[in-house]
Amino acid sequence: MKEKDFRKDCLLTDSPVLARQTAARGLPVIYYECPGAEPVYEADYTVQSLDDLDEFFFQRVYERHYGLPWCIGETERLKIRESTEEDVEKLLELFSDAEAVRWLFDEEKENYSREEQREKLEAYVRNRYDFFGYGFYSVLLKTTGELAAWAGFQEREYHGKTVLEFGYLTAAAFRKQGIATEAAGILVREMEELTGETQAYIFCHPDNQPSRKTAEKLCALYPEHFQTVVDQEKADSRKL
Repeated sequence: MKEKDFRKDCLLTDSPVLARQTAARGLPVIYYECPGAEPVYEADYTVQSLDDLDEFFFQRVYERHYGLPWCIGETERLKIRESTEEDVEKLLELFSDAEAVRWLFDEEKENYSREEQREKLEAYVRNRYDFFGYGFYSVLLKTTGELAAWAGFQEREYHGKTVLEFGYLTAAAFRKQGIATEAAGILVREMEELTGETQAYIFCHPDNQPSRKTAEKLCALYPEHFQTVVDQEKADSRKL
């Protein structure tokens, strides 16, 4: 099967008029803003250099324009991609697992009804990636398409500043199989491209030994990228 040529499906132009006309037709537009040129806010992307516009860039523009999930990476066993609304029911099951709920901090497991949780997840997958460019991703078993885990990046307040957090939640049927470690290997390679950061914190509850073991393993494998924080303060707040 011939691969799609995304360069033919995205307009690259330095003409403000053509860029606006094409955008008005609902087609993907990359606007090359020359020095001193007027901005075109209707374009999907504005670039000021043509140096890094490879085939992969055009593919990303096309996929984002049409709401197609980005594939972040694959191994022989796993595929990691942006979550979709079709994943929401599976994610709800993942979050309702007793072992997972036990370790989620209070602000991450507020007493929402299942319908409210569904609405929040649907809003997340619709808006998160487009606005931030990254988030948590569906980790799928390639042979069956099953949701094995949810893993990725988010912002978090730590010591009075906003830092990047790396997190992971593995489905009950796939625990103790190295899923989180394997997924992290993909995500750490893409971290700077996705988030603009090269380091992330992994926050762990002090009593969650499996999660701490995974976090420590990841920090040993990728010491320049990950740092573990055992969040005793959060754990103590749950006992009050």
